[in-house]
Amino acid sequence: GRSMWKRPRLPPDARRLYVAAKEVGNGAWNISVTAELGSVTAAPAGRTLTLHLTDDNGQVLDTAFSPPMLQALPSPEVWRTGKETAIYKTAHTFTLQDPKLWDLDAPNFYISPPTLDDDTLTTRFGCRTIEITPTALAAQHKRVLIKASASITISAASAPR
Repeated sequence: GRSMWKRPRLPPDARRLYVAAKEVGNGAWNISVTAELGSVTAAPAGRTLTLHLTDDNGQVLDTAFSPPMLQALPSPEVWRTGKETAIYKTAHTFTLQDPKLWDLDAPNFYISPPTLDDDTLTTRFGCRTIEITPTALAAQHKRVLIKASASITISAASAPR
């Protein structure tokens, strides 16, 4: 028959990864990584969430070991199993000097996989700038020509009231 006891489960949104790349000058870029990984564990204390920064070929460029902030989640089974459901969060800012920039002709990517025990979450990102002026659109400080066949006129007289 079916057991009435259920394994502790993580909510579906227990794994998140946010990466933001920002040019800070003199060829340096700050890569801000925020990671949230969930775990069902009997020993939440003393764990380390590891953040890596690698290039698209898998070469590790930098590593950060962060004691994660623990957010315990309600777990009705904790009294029975001794295990609790938790989300581990950490944030770190890496600095990349003269990264390979993402471009339409050469889409260079970096990877930031955080790891908690055997759980890894991976995302790819590129370092790029986008500038919009009244007369042009630029990516990586180079003007981008956008070809279009539509003509739209916007004026105060044509705005909905």
